[in-house]
Amino acid sequence: LVVLHIGGCRNSTFKQLQATSCFKASVGVHPTHPESGDVENIELNHIWSVRSAGLLFETNSSISRGNITDGTITNCQLTSGDTNVKDGIPLMLVSSPDRYIFGLKFDRIFTKTTDETHVVINPNGGMIYGNEFSFFTGESWAMGSGAPSLLFKQSTLYVLDGAFLKNKFTNFYMTGLQGNGISLGNGSVDNDFDGLICNDFSPTYDNQYIEFRFGANRNSCTNVNIDYGLNIEDGAKLKLAQVVNFN
Repeated sequence: LVVLHIGGCRNSTFKQLQATSCFKASVGVHPTHPESGDVENIELNHIWSVRSAGLLFETNSSISRGNITDGTITNCQLTSGDTNVKDGIPLMLVSSPDRYIFGLKFDRIFTKTTDETHVVINPNGGMIYGNEFSFFTGESWAMGSGAPSLLFKQSTLYVLDGAFLKNKFTNFYMTGLQGNGISLGNGSVDNDFDGLICNDFSPTYDNQYIEFRFGANRNSCTNVNIDYGLNIEDGAKLKLAQVVNFN
C-alpha cells in the first residue's frame, strides 16, 4: 500500500501529507506509464509518516525514460514500527539498469525505526550520484523496547553494491550514528561525509559505526568524531581529514 504514488512529472510540488499504516511506502516516486517521462525537479515538503514505510524513490528500466533527476525533499518526519511491530524503511532509493537518480537534496529529515535500517540505497545495476543529505536526526528501537534501545543492531545508512558516486552527507544524524552506523558497498566511490558523530547517546553492542567494504574507494570523511569503531576491508580506500576525536 502506498498513500501517494508519483509517476513521471516535471516541476511538481507535494506538501503537508500524512500517512499511516502504509507498508510499502507513504510516498512512492516511481514512473510506471510506458510513455512516461522522467521525474524532474520534484519538491516534497512536510511529509509525516506514522507506523509506515516512508519515502521510496525508484527508477524504471521498463519504460522509455524513468529516471529521477533533481528535486528537494525537506522537513519530513518518517517514523516506522512500534513496540512489537516492524513497518518498513523510512527512506529508500532504488535505481535500475541504465537508469539514474541524481541531483536530489534531502534536508532536515527525522527517521525512527524498530529493528529496520534507517536509510537504504540500492544502485541495482543503475547509478545513484550527485545527491545531498543534510541535517538528519533519528532514533532506533529494538523489538519489545518501546523506546530507543541499546539492542538496536541495524544500520543508519546501508548502501548495497553498485554505482553510488559523488554524494554528499553533511551533519548526517546529528544525534549520533545509530546501530551499525554507515556501511558502503563495492562501487561506492568519491562520496563525502562531513560532520559525522560516532559516539551516540545510546551506543549499541559491537557497534561498527563506519564500514567501507571492498571496492568502496576514495570516500572522504571530514570533521568526524569517532569513539568506537572504523572498519575498512582490505582493498578499500578511504581519506580521513580533520578528525575531531579518534579514540
